[in-house]
Amino acid sequence: MVKEISVASKEQATGVGGINQAVMEFDRLAKENEIVSSEASRASQELNIEADRLSSLVGELKDILEGRDDSFVKRAA
Repeated sequence: MVKEISVASKEQATGVGGINQAVMEFDRLAKENEIVSSEASRASQELNIEADRLSSLVGELKDILEGRDDSFVKRAA
């Protein structure tokens, strides 16, 4: 009976060790995911700023091409 308790105790310790490793790996992955998510958020914000700027430039170009803005012609002269 003592031997069975000893074997069961070792199995339990092995199981707890495996659970501990899994929890540590989960924690590492959660932290890594937080970093990646933060970087993606910053990149998204930067892309939105660039998209707004591009949209504005396209609008200005459209106005120039449609003759609604002659400031380009005045600057070129």
